[in-house]
Amino acid sequence: HYYLGGIYWRKGDTKRAGDELEKYLQLAPKAHDAERIRATIKELRSKTKSG
Repeated sequence: HYYLGGIYWRKGDTKRAGDELEKYLQLAPKAHDAERIRATIKELRSKTKSG
């Protein structure tokens, strides 16, 4: 899900990117990069709403 999120992000599909990253955090809520991923999801969601 982590890598799928990156792929969708690069393709410009911010909604699907955020969805995949959320799934990643559901599976690994204590991942070493969890805070960064949460910030990325927040950024993607703001782009989804404004775009």
